[in-house]
Amino acid sequence: MAATWCMKLFSDSNVLMAIPIIILFLGLGAWLEIEVLRTTRMGHVAVLVLAIELVLTFAIACTALGESYSWREMTGVAVIV
Repeated sequence: MAATWCMKLFSDSNVLMAIPIIILFLGLGAWLEIEVLRTTRMGHVAVLVLAIELVLTFAIACTALGESYSWREMTGVAVIV
């Protein structure tokens, strides 16, 4: 989610400057998920990771990035949740 936020934040400026930051966030996220999956039951973690990513991405998009969604898009979010 942080990598996606970084991509959106740097979309109008120097993209080459953002690439190392994006790679860092992606690597950190992958490492954290792998560590959690190694120590707990995969089924529970996979569901929680997907749910948390969806809710946090939606919350940050609305608050920090000022995104707005139509009723149709909100219905899609509700179906996913």
